[in-house]
Amino acid sequence: EPGQEENKNLFKPTVRILKKSDTKNPCKLDVTVEWTNKHEICIGRCQLPEQTYYGDPPVANKVQLFIQINPNVKELKSFMADVRTEFLANKESRKHFIGPIVIYLKTELAESQEKFLLEKTTMEERTDAYNLVKKKDLNQLTSGIGPHKDTVLSVLCAQKN
Repeated sequence: EPGQEENKNLFKPTVRILKKSDTKNPCKLDVTVEWTNKHEICIGRCQLPEQTYYGDPPVANKVQLFIQINPNVKELKSFMADVRTEFLANKESRKHFIGPIVIYLKTELAESQEKFLLEKTTMEERTDAYNLVKKKDLNQLTSGIGPHKDTVLSVLCAQKN
């Protein structure tokens, strides 16, 4: 899309964590954050500060990270990230690290796209599609079925045409 590449470079996401001194307001973590494509963000490996807050009670080997995708929008998304612990030579001191972490951003259908798709299909077609895929796991939906090893998606397309 035109301008998408500009947005990719214009908005640099920030990662935030809670500290023991302030468990309500996440503060910025000094970590490398890069867009790998327009739907994927990579957070580099980073040592966590001594004052990192791990929760009450703490979750074993986890820390809550907050990510701000666009610096002009105050909204933060959060998730639990794995923490790796490394012991120093004296075996008594340790450092905690996160990353690297790759985040894939889901895109929501715009209202107009959803409306367009609903106009192109009947309720009966949507019900048939739902019944075809309900209670199936991803492997069942993507592996071939029948003598021609068709996928569920190819069956749906064939029924539509």
